[in-house]
Amino acid sequence: MDEQKNREQIVAVLINKPESEFYSIKWYYKQLFDRSLGDKEWGQFSGNKGSSSHGRLNIELLTPAIISWRLWQSWLVAHPILETDFNNPSPPIDESNPNWGSILVGGKIFLANDEPKYEWVPILPSLSSFEQFESSSTTAGFAVGLSGFAVTPERSQADLPFTHPFANDDDFGLPPQEGGPPDGIRHPWGNVGNDFTFGVAPDKQYWPLLATSNLDLSAIAPWIKPSNEVSDGLAETPIGFDVPGILHVEEDMGLLPVGYRPGEFDRVAIYGRWIIDAGHDDFGSEIHPPTLLAVARPNGDNRDETISTLIGLPYFVSQIFGHDDNENPLGLRTYLFSELSKKDADLFGPHFGMAQATLPYGPLLNTMPNIYPGFGPDGSFIYFFYTLRLPSGRKSSSDKLIVRANFKTRTGVIPLIVAGNDELYVYIITTPDYVAAQTPLQAGWLDISKDDLLNEASQSEIDAVNQYLSEAINGIRQGRKPDGSQIPSVADWDALANGLQDLINRGVSMPWYKAPAAPSPEELDQNAFEILMEDWSGPKEAPRDIDDHQPFPICGSIKLRWSRA
Repeated sequence: MDEQKNREQIVAVLINKPESEFYSIKWYYKQLFDRSLGDKEWGQFSGNKGSSSHGRLNIELLTPAIISWRLWQSWLVAHPILETDFNNPSPPIDESNPNWGSILVGGKIFLANDEPKYEWVPILPSLSSFEQFESSSTTAGFAVGLSGFAVTPERSQADLPFTHPFANDDDFGLPPQEGGPPDGIRHPWGNVGNDFTFGVAPDKQYWPLLATSNLDLSAIAPWIKPSNEVSDGLAETPIGFDVPGILHVEEDMGLLPVGYRPGEFDRVAIYGRWIIDAGHDDFGSEIHPPTLLAVARPNGDNRDETISTLIGLPYFVSQIFGHDDNENPLGLRTYLFSELSKKDADLFGPHFGMAQATLPYGPLLNTMPNIYPGFGPDGSFIYFFYTLRLPSGRKSSSDKLIVRANFKTRTGVIPLIVAGNDELYVYIITTPDYVAAQTPLQAGWLDISKDDLLNEASQSEIDAVNQYLSEAINGIRQGRKPDGSQIPSVADWDALANGLQDLINRGVSMPWYKAPAAPSPEELDQNAFEILMEDWSGPKEAPRDIDDHQPFPICGSIKLRWSRA
């Protein structure tokens, strides 16, 4: 078929599109048939916002079906079906300084240095307030809200196990290893400790949540290459939704059930901790973890229905692993070195015996992460809100807007719904009688070897840990303890060093926990109530079942649909 006939067919597909889409149609038409477009114009259609790193979109791949899908994306950009206008506090940082993320954490990487003590460093509060937070899990004053499009959702490849103690699903478990202890399950590091991650292409009012390394600066500084996370996310943003960067979001897979995870191009509204990730040397900003996550998408190609879910964080894993003699909180690095010093004392003590080091599972270093309820302790206050809409508007005054909703909550968590002008306002609040979930029961133990741990660390972290351990062991061979004091000359220095090396090779033992179960959105929808929006005015409590036997503060399903006249 010659190009003229091909053009006529495509135009025939496009000609019936609504007037509001005409601007996008003109651009797609030009993309198909104007070979003279420059890189900047090409970039608008390939989703790369002008960056040359993604290459040009192949003309031959633009079939009418693909064009229709792209136009559908463009329509959703112009008609957001989920958004919030949550007003965030001003951060105590100088955002005019492009290095503000690095400055906040002292320009140093977690684990490779004594400071920062924590991998996820809060942006809003002071460090002392943060340490209070890490000890109590309250989110007041630490969280921000935002909305946007979800991009690049995926399972993380690996995460630091000690701060990710939950299994990735709720049916994970292995029988005790042969020779293992009778009081618990021990197994190799396996299907536990991964994050579910996704990027958010944020709405414009939330661009200030992006740190410098979250941005694609290649249009003005082509020598600065964006991270793969940013470039991949920008490449997947819907057509016409211009954003300067991507905000990363992470949550333990086991704490975010499958039915509540966002997919590509879903709209999301999030309330959660805004942090700098000090585990990487680009010091990007993230939401980690989200305390509340609302997701919305059209029901397939049906512009007359929106499907939405909401879920609250069931548990929060603290980054404080203990306290020193002066009650100062210990991060993971200082805690492990402190525990290693205690093991040194055991090795150097009068009852030291090399046989002890060869017993199954001992003497391992132990970590016990503190786990708190996701919304905080009893009585904690949470307040968040967002708006839900349909992809299409009212076509007749006789059209009826139907709401179908159902929630499960703990005591003191209230979902309110308010009828708007062809839209639904959703408010999530806690009352003083909010009842927090109890700490989960430990399911077993994980043994993390030194090699396993280093395989998941950055090169700078590997170098720092190896240097410390090498200096400690070589010092013992020369009669010097890791704290600098002398070992009695009567001791067998090489035997002590070998014992410590054996201990280090055995690694670290940590507890693991089963993933909590939540009712699926489909299960909630089976018992949902349908409400005609025109039948009420003012805020109303959404239909809900109060259940304090499960840990999720809230989970829910909402559907909006038009009943056309």
